[in-house]
Amino acid sequence: MQRINHRLVVVLIVATLAGIGAVAGLHRFNVVRNAESILDRARERRDEGRSAEAAGFYTRYLALRPSDGVAQAELAIMLLEGVNAGNTNRAAVLNTYNALEAAVRQNPDDDSLREKLGRFLLRVGSPIEAKQHFSAILDRRLRGDGKSPTPGADASDDASSDAVINLLFAQACAGAGEYDEASRVTAKLIGYDPVTKIFDTSFEALPDCADAYVLLSDLLERRFKDKDSATKVIRRLPEAYPKDSRAWLAMARWSYDNGDLAAAAIEIANATEISPYSPEVAFADFEIAMRTGNVARAERLIRESMAPYGEDARVIVGRADLALAQGDPVAAIEILEAGAESAPDSPAILHQIGRAHV
Repeated sequence: MQRINHRLVVVLIVATLAGIGAVAGLHRFNVVRNAESILDRARERRDEGRSAEAAGFYTRYLALRPSDGVAQAELAIMLLEGVNAGNTNRAAVLNTYNALEAAVRQNPDDDSLREKLGRFLLRVGSPIEAKQHFSAILDRRLRGDGKSPTPGADASDDASSDAVINLLFAQACAGAGEYDEASRVTAKLIGYDPVTKIFDTSFEALPDCADAYVLLSDLLERRFKDKDSATKVIRRLPEAYPKDSRAWLAMARWSYDNGDLAAAAIEIANATEISPYSPEVAFADFEIAMRTGNVARAERLIRESMAPYGEDARVIVGRADLALAQGDPVAAIEILEAGAESAPDSPAILHQIGRAHV
């Protein structure tokens, strides 16, 4: 009977295992090198403004490295910037939500990233979920955990102040139908006592909280049926923020909605003086000019201030309204039909087409 060479068997087994280990190690090395190369290309495309290509590379990279919270945050922020720039089709919104949610899940202590997700949820009509994220930020700060910057973002891109987060929380509460809580929080943010209906004269206006006056005024008027208190609160707004165009813009909108067009014209002029290049101010200025019959001013706004936003549905509808005011319904219909081709899902344009035909 032939004897087995045990030493040879051992050598063969060791050699085989070593070979398998070498192949596995080479595979891991190639995966790592390939993943890093894909991430490099994703960042290059992002920096070049080629977001669609960058998203594809980020997706491929994250399939290889699903636990990379930095890359996930970079993808989420890039997609959010696209939505903020006007890419609001259903797929873009869904992809942005999924990316933001995954990024927050991987970076749970990142206040700035969580705030971005909360703001996005408010924007797309999910106030209950948004409220949970703002509440989580406030709870973390109460525990003294501090704030963490978003991975991959500039150092200046930090989360907002406690006051602003409280305002966002109040907006989410209002959206969720929790009006008592929303009014309680906003009243504190502006130094107003809803019981005595008196402002604290020693209270100093908090930075970036002008919207608290708007929200509380709206709640008092619409939900608590207290028109006098609502008026008192909103009229305090430009006093608290005299150099904030948003305060004058909010005041102008309130005057406009309440039929005081003369006051609205003065207030929007103040907003324009402070922020002459603000699109929101320009849009409101145009609307007030049209309502007051100042066609010449409306035409100048369309031609100058609103020109950079020519594809915005509000500009398209505004140009059509101006054509109608100038007695040219044919031009109005042509403007709207051309706008419908570029923005087929815009209800404002479609509604205005029917109105123009009538």
